[in-house]
Amino acid sequence: QPLQQLPIFSRSGARSLATKLPESRDQLCLDLTSLLLANQLGVLDELIAAFPGLRIAPSVPAALQNMAILHAPRGGSDEELERCISELVQAGALTTIDDVALPEAPIFEWGWHHPELQTGNGVSPQALFSWLRRNGRVSQAQFSEASHAFDFAEPEECPTSGSGLLCSLAALSVFYSLGLLKTIAESVNLTLLAGEWQGLLAAEEQRERSKRTVAWIRSLVEKIEKNQAAGSMTF
Repeated sequence: QPLQQLPIFSRSGARSLATKLPESRDQLCLDLTSLLLANQLGVLDELIAAFPGLRIAPSVPAALQNMAILHAPRGGSDEELERCISELVQAGALTTIDDVALPEAPIFEWGWHHPELQTGNGVSPQALFSWLRRNGRVSQAQFSEASHAFDFAEPEECPTSGSGLLCSLAALSVFYSLGLLKTIAESVNLTLLAGEWQGLLAAEEQRERSKRTVAWIRSLVEKIEKNQAAGSMTF
């Protein structure tokens, strides 16, 4: 019975909306979109005060919880890797370059997806980790873990300590997973393509934005629960 139901504060939908407030102001129903908008505009508390017993659908709290789950950023190793790389860039232990075609540093030949990148002046995973082991920077156990991660066996020659090494973000990720990213950064001058660095910064910003969104949704759920307990909001 649409004409018999309580007035609905509806932000979306195809139904025609009343142009003025109903005569009876005892209760008001909010759909989910209107609830989100009212909270975003900071007028939800005023609506609750103006309409005692403000009503929402029983499914709203669960829907908001699902929204928080969907917007929750991926944490764990991705976030820790981004933080570690950012710290290395800020410390000057990792630099970035814009020119993909003409890198000055030797290229670590693993994890690239740039057809225009010239890899003639390359350093293989075998060469890098053989040099690190030979100079006491990694243990035999760490060398073995790296050989499995990068799938190599035979040792090769590698540039001397302090020389540059252009690496893909994928390679830096594997270095990090092995617990050797900072060790390698202290041994050679690591370089990362500016495009991959900017992508990492964008991912970090998106993660922070997602965290703020989740916190906002959860605060709204807490407000609903508080007002429901006080009888100011009902289902």
